[in-house]
Amino acid sequence: MVDLVDRTGSTDAAAAGEPRRGSVSRRFRRLGGALILVLVLAAGTLLTVLSEQQVGSSPRRDFEIAGRIPATVFLPGSVPDGLPAIAFAEPEPVGRRPPVVVLVHGHTADRETMSPLARSLAVAGYAVVTFDLPGHGASRVPFSATPFGSELDKFRADLKAVLDWLGRYPYVDGERILLMGHSLGAAMVVDFAARDPRPLATVAFSGSVNPYLDGEFRPRNLLFLVAADEAVEIHSETRATFGQLAGAPPVDGRTLGDPVLGTGLRHNSVEGVDHLTILYSDHAFEEALSWADTTTGRTGQTVTGLRDPRLATAGWYALCAAFLLAGLGIWAGRTAPRLPTVPARGVHWRLLALTGALVAAIAVVSVGGLDGRTLAGFLSLEGGDAVFSFLAITGGILLAVRALAAGRGTGVRPGWLGEAAGDTRPFVPGLRRLLVPALIAVAGAYILIAPLGPVFHRLVPTPQRLLLVPLAALVVFPFFFALESLLRRGSVLTATLASIAGRLIVVVVLTIGLFRWAFQDIVWLYVPFVAALFAVFEVIATGIYAACRDHRLTAVVQSALLGWIVAVLVPWNG
Repeated sequence: MVDLVDRTGSTDAAAAGEPRRGSVSRRFRRLGGALILVLVLAAGTLLTVLSEQQVGSSPRRDFEIAGRIPATVFLPGSVPDGLPAIAFAEPEPVGRRPPVVVLVHGHTADRETMSPLARSLAVAGYAVVTFDLPGHGASRVPFSATPFGSELDKFRADLKAVLDWLGRYPYVDGERILLMGHSLGAAMVVDFAARDPRPLATVAFSGSVNPYLDGEFRPRNLLFLVAADEAVEIHSETRATFGQLAGAPPVDGRTLGDPVLGTGLRHNSVEGVDHLTILYSDHAFEEALSWADTTTGRTGQTVTGLRDPRLATAGWYALCAAFLLAGLGIWAGRTAPRLPTVPARGVHWRLLALTGALVAAIAVVSVGGLDGRTLAGFLSLEGGDAVFSFLAITGGILLAVRALAAGRGTGVRPGWLGEAAGDTRPFVPGLRRLLVPALIAVAGAYILIAPLGPVFHRLVPTPQRLLLVPLAALVVFPFFFALESLLRRGSVLTATLASIAGRLIVVVVLTIGLFRWAFQDIVWLYVPFVAALFAVFEVIATGIYAACRDHRLTAVVQSALLGWIVAVLVPWNG
């Protein structure tokens, strides 16, 4: 009788003009499928354009300098007809060869990060060399935790090797060399220019040597470009270095000395940008280009703003990829067994439990004197091991409290800590059935995100770094498992809002830990990356949860993705 009533009611509803639930669901599925198809076509088109822009710009070729320094050379002009971008024409005769700019990237960046600036300078008529510092990008030489101590000699040696090589390279004017660096790279080029007389000019983007210019030379034609939204320490150090050289504080936009004679000194604040985005600022590029033209005696340049079309294409592609990540999560989730929805009662208590575990982790790091590194120090990731240790300790605390809260022999856990009475989401049983869904999600995310690497940062791990990916994923898995089992509950909307709140709490407590000196200073650079990665992970995790309600799968996928991203981005210490 109940079945008859249900059917009759459904029929009456249809007769009254009300759509049936199944019909509405099918319509949404069709709409979603059509949207995914449009996004796939758009992403494919953008990738085609990006590929053409990647190979069709200024001629460029990869080298390994001195047997240890991965480098890329960009030349002005266009690619010869019928030849690939790596094919250089015959070199110009002596006297007509272009001046060359050596670009030095910052901490956690690489030569791909500097490629938009390099390509734009090549369009303006300069030859450009970018290279990977030790421990970064494709470099096989380990980074050091103390680049401004005795290990600074390693960086000086690399820059010297690059300039020595340029002096013999027939495609550039080895007598007209300029240095430009960002962040750590800015400190390096200023330091080097005080020890080597060859650079005609030096441009420091948001960085300086905290005034310890103890070299035998005064850097020739030094330009400081500092982001207006830069950290106070960078502003003060830059002004102090300027004051050490000029004997007076800087005045923005005012040039002291004579650039023609090599005594030029200038400081400028770039509005509307921060420590990273200054690299993509048209204003900063135009200031650097004008300074280069003045110091090399070049005239008639009409290039304004960055001239790398890949930036716009990559931005649109990243937007498409973000939406496709949600579809990828749904697809991967549908290949996994669907579990019952667990009630989301007591969200505030679970968020409070997460906050308590995070604060306790900060206390362990601070009181124990771990500096955030000991637990995951074997990863040898400069600063990354500190973040991983913090997350692993947090996950361990949550899982330990969860285990202690279990009734003695009853197996019943309080709902705000994870599994509760009626929660059928086990941890180990059936875990093998999640292998295929996890591979689909991780491999799909890699395929979607990796094309952005040549524009912003190398994302393909080197053999040395490839071994770090599973190790890093294992270290951080307890955190993601605890976080997901704690907050990913109830409806998709409720679970997503709770998860976003939890991730915000993680970022806030991590920032507080930095103020409490619980971590290395370099971790400041990672906080924005952590926030951005959490946002990306939330997109794919929401899709997975909507399809299968399995928090183990969302935890495995996020752990693997974080292990991959950190292994390729963070400097490697060997």
